Amino acid sequence: MITPIYSNPNFTVVVIAYLKKKLPNLICVDWSRLARAVDSPLPDLPLTLLLYVKILTVNVPRVGKKVAEFVAFLMKEAVAPHPKLVHMLAASLGAHVSGSAGYLIKKMTGKSVGRITGLDPAGT
Repeated sequence: MITPIYSNPNFTVVVIAYLKKKLPNLICVDWSRLARAVDSPLPDLPLTLLLYVKILTVNVPRVGKKVAEFVAFLMKEAVAPHPKLVHMLAASLGAHVSGSAGYLIKKMTGKSVGRITGLDPAGT
């Protein structure tokens, strides 16, 4: 699951649900430090918009690349299950991170992940 933990109170619920299903592996990515500026209550709209654009153009691709490198590493080392069994689940801007990671995983390995679920993807 890829989500800024501080802004998503349902994060724990999703993790517990996955663990109750006894799924073999669950990797959680906390990128809240890089996503936090989106929710900063700034009085100056252009500055807020500027921070949002920075997150979209710099931080989302940066985190997506790191997630992709990690998943590609797990695939290379035969630690990860077949790529079609990988399910990336994310909320808000994390949905865009997952999409970026999925694209890069395909580019790096030639194989697509099985599923990407974006919960309430941020409108961009």
